[in-house]
Amino acid sequence: MNPSLFGSRAISGLTALVTAAGLGFEALALAAPTYAAVTVDCGTGGDVQLADANEDYLLSGSCGTVTVTAANATVTVPSAAVVRVLSANTTVTVASSLQSAEVSQGNADLVVTGSVDSLSVAGANATANVTGGVSTLTIGGGNSEVTTTGALGTAKIVASNASLVAPSATTVTIQGSNNDLRIGVLRQLTIKGANNGATLQKAKKVSVKGANNTVKVKKGKTTVKVSGANNHIKVKKRIK
Repeated sequence: MNPSLFGSRAISGLTALVTAAGLGFEALALAAPTYAAVTVDCGTGGDVQLADANEDYLLSGSCGTVTVTAANATVTVPSAAVVRVLSANTTVTVASSLQSAEVSQGNADLVVTGSVDSLSVAGANATANVTGGVSTLTIGGGNSEVTTTGALGTAKIVASNASLVAPSATTVTIQGSNNDLRIGVLRQLTIKGANNGATLQKAKKVSVKGANNTVKVKKGKTTVKVSGANNHIKVKKRIK
């Protein structure tokens, strides 16, 4: 490992010489070593790649692109422009807004305190939680979950059994099946699939093409267009 790139590890061990009372022999006991996090200094705008598995990474400085290929790792990022999670069973926590973020492997978790311009979640069973807004979102991983507490711009779900939660969004398109959508205020929803469910507080337009989809709009006036069998669309007031 290159120390200048990946940081340093502090390892401490304790060796104790123990005398067994009354037995006339000595036993050597070696305590298990303790490991500190691997520290990485990005400097100003530096790109880093984290590749060693089963590590806790602690980054500092203002990072450029952070690429994580280390499986079973945890990564803490104070500031970055781009984050790419390319490994499974990895948790990445970012304390800044991002230009783009990618989660492409399964069982990976991304937590962002800030907004994300472009977010892609392609890994199965992956999660992404954003406490700011997301301008463009693509969900391609089955059984994945995305939650944002800020405004969502354009979102596309091309997976199955995925879920998306946001307080508001401009447009959402679902092209998979068995997906769950929960949006506060939405301008336009388009469903091209089967067995999807959407619960909305308000929506201006709803277009459904498929079978066995369920859409519920609790408030406001909604323009509805439906084709396909066994779709259930319930709105407060329908506009033809």
